[in-house]
Amino acid sequence: ITTAEVRANTLVVTGVSTFFDNVRIDADNKKLQIGDGQDLELLHTGTDSIIRDTTGKLRIRSNDLKLEDGSSNDYIECNLGADVILYYNNNAKLATTNTGVTVTGTVVADGADINGDLDVDGHTDLDNVSIAGVTTFSNNVHVGTGITFESNGQATYTGIVIALKFVVF
Repeated sequence: ITTAEVRANTLVVTGVSTFFDNVRIDADNKKLQIGDGQDLELLHTGTDSIIRDTTGKLRIRSNDLKLEDGSSNDYIECNLGADVILYYNNNAKLATTNTGVTVTGTVVADGADINGDLDVDGHTDLDNVSIAGVTTFSNNVHVGTGITFESNGQATYTGIVIALKFVVF
């Protein structure tokens, strides 16, 4: 067929179809369906664009993958053999590393179970601390406003101290 335009209610093509320009579906809520059971669908509703797979996992294969908004602001970046980065308002907030994750900002959690050392730089405000095992301090320890245990083994007490037993090693 040699013509600028072909219109048909139904077009059935057997074999390979090659298009040298855009393939258009000029209506909302119409689907591009792929597969024997039309189990992969591409759809635009007029407000949302949807990719739907009804038979299993939807796999996106790429060496690198980046999801962005319409203005090229980042959501997620996946780099082959390296990190995965999650963004908030185009700012990197969580990135995987070869040893775990790096978080930029504040972590809010309703619990944490840490197996290993905890290294905290800066001030740490703990409401309730229960320590089982050996505790080592590399600097002075202040208990409230009246007791200081110094790194040289000395202790300073200010105010009234009442103790049933006090043992110094």
